[in-house]
Amino acid sequence: MNIEYSIYSTACKNVFGCVNLKRKSYCILNKEYSKEDYEKLTAQIIGDMKKNPYTDASGKTYLYGEFFPMEFSPFAYNETLSYRFFPKTKEEVISQKLNWLDKEENQYTITKNGNDLPDTIQETTDETTKEVVGCIECGKAFKVTPAELNLMRKLQLPLPSQCPNCRHERRFKRTNLPKLYERTCAKCAKPITTSYTPDRPEIVYCETCYQQEVV
Repeated sequence: MNIEYSIYSTACKNVFGCVNLKRKSYCILNKEYSKEDYEKLTAQIIGDMKKNPYTDASGKTYLYGEFFPMEFSPFAYNETLSYRFFPKTKEEVISQKLNWLDKEENQYTITKNGNDLPDTIQETTDETTKEVVGCIECGKAFKVTPAELNLMRKLQLPLPSQCPNCRHERRFKRTNLPKLYERTCAKCAKPITTSYTPDRPEIVYCETCYQQEVV
């Protein structure tokens, strides 16, 4: 309860700017205070945050209650999910005074093409984990770990022929991005707003038609 600018605070209340506390109260920067001192000091801190907001490298100010500037992130923009949901070019990222990581690709000698993996898990041996597999989509090398092989055997599924990055990309393409599109109900043709793009294969109904069909 009453947690501000804090993270990983379990069963806490009235804490400000704290990390990884358990069952604590009236703490600021992980230091415990009396109720009176806590209320007095947090009021002073909040007042100063409003009076002297932080200004980032691009000149944007951050008052009390706003999320931290992206420049505080220990990760480059293209390493985060922000890059997935709000893609930007390297030039756009740098122009906004954010970090960009130029990734260096490691070179490996591929010993087996993804198309040459066994079609069934029953045909797959433990020796497969020693192979360096070439992705059938991007051509990059990846390995099948013993844990992944054991999981596929448990699920009775064949090994993937795509690298982890391509598999993630395929899953992400099924994710609705934070953007709305003007469409029409597939049943009554009523205009609706939806996060499903017009080229998606799913049938999209308005609320009324959905209620009639599903509920």
